[in-house]
Amino acid sequence: TDYTTDALEERRKTYLNVVTSILVKDLNDLVNTWANGGTYYNVFMNLSEDDAISRIMSGPFFLANEELAEERMTKPADLTDGINNSGQEDEHSCFADNTHRDVVTNAQGIVNVIFGEYGTISGASVYDLIEQENATVAAALMAAKDSAMAKINVIDTKANDDQPFDVLLQNESIESPGPIIEAGLALKNEFGANISAGATAIGINLL
Repeated sequence: TDYTTDALEERRKTYLNVVTSILVKDLNDLVNTWANGGTYYNVFMNLSEDDAISRIMSGPFFLANEELAEERMTKPADLTDGINNSGQEDEHSCFADNTHRDVVTNAQGIVNVIFGEYGTISGASVYDLIEQENATVAAALMAAKDSAMAKINVIDTKANDDQPFDVLLQNESIESPGPIIEAGLALKNEFGANISAGATAIGINLL
């Protein structure tokens, strides 16, 4: 098999070179389609304001409310039909022990889009629109973001303290939640719910 040594090392090296080249090409295609004058850039810039804002908010909402919170966090932590009677096969990076970073960076991506910030860069955002329309709803969204990110950072801290994601999920269930499920529920029930409330406040229908 490809998991033995020596005999197939050249084949494995070729495979890694090929898949890495494909990954780089796909990432370049994504950058180019969003670049000024790119294919999706042109599509996006020709949308109505409401449609554009709906698309901006829909991605973060569904990531917070479903994909990350449920599929990548609460579901794996609650499953008992995999390795060690857990949902290890369903965690985000089941082969790389990097799920804790995947969770943090996915959640940070939600924050970046909603709040219009990226590292040291910041600008106008949908949060600004919500705050202008309804300061109470905006404050609730900010508080939900802070609560969810604090819980998510617990997962990262534990991973750096020799308690990786796949170990944590073996000790959790919906009936007996731990850091993963607590963070997932905060993402869905607090952050996701308040993104939806923010969209409603500014008259935006999520896709």
